[in-house]
Amino acid sequence: MNIYQSTAPVRLNPGIVLMNKSQARDRNHVLVKTKHTIDALNLSDAELELLGDAEGVAVYKLIGETHFKAGEIFGYDGELNKARAKNLKPAEQVLAEAAAVEEIEADIDEQLVDAILSLEEGNAAHFNQNNGKPELAVLKGLLNRNITGKERDAAWEYVQAELAEEEADEDQAAD
Repeated sequence: MNIYQSTAPVRLNPGIVLMNKSQARDRNHVLVKTKHTIDALNLSDAELELLGDAEGVAVYKLIGETHFKAGEIFGYDGELNKARAKNLKPAEQVLAEAAAVEEIEADIDEQLVDAILSLEEGNAAHFNQNNGKPELAVLKGLLNRNITGKERDAAWEYVQAELAEEEADEDQAAD
């Protein structure tokens, strides 16, 4: 059983799926609960945590095709063609990205992040026209201290990741 996060809407053919109660409730017309337990799948604690409510996670036989929205996490053991697989991110990648974000967050200068967020979007004086990143001189003026390109880049990547996550959450809430 492989654990995935969908990066775009994805349609799955019949197979064996692992999902939480709320996901199953939305798809109960194409699911049959199996006798398999999640203990038999040898999932890591991190993978179970990705799936959400570990108590409510169960193994089902998917008897018809179903769709998953972008951002949903589920287990699947079935046929995946290349077109479908490109919209699925393996759990290992999701966990690695989360660990990288946590590491970045630990090293992020909150004042620098706040300064970046205060910049006027579209103001050519605030952003480098070649790479789109905040100008070091502008950040230096806001914070009254020197800022290295490395510090700026780390904070900029953090801000971009946070904004992308907020946008994805808003998209998922709208669905």
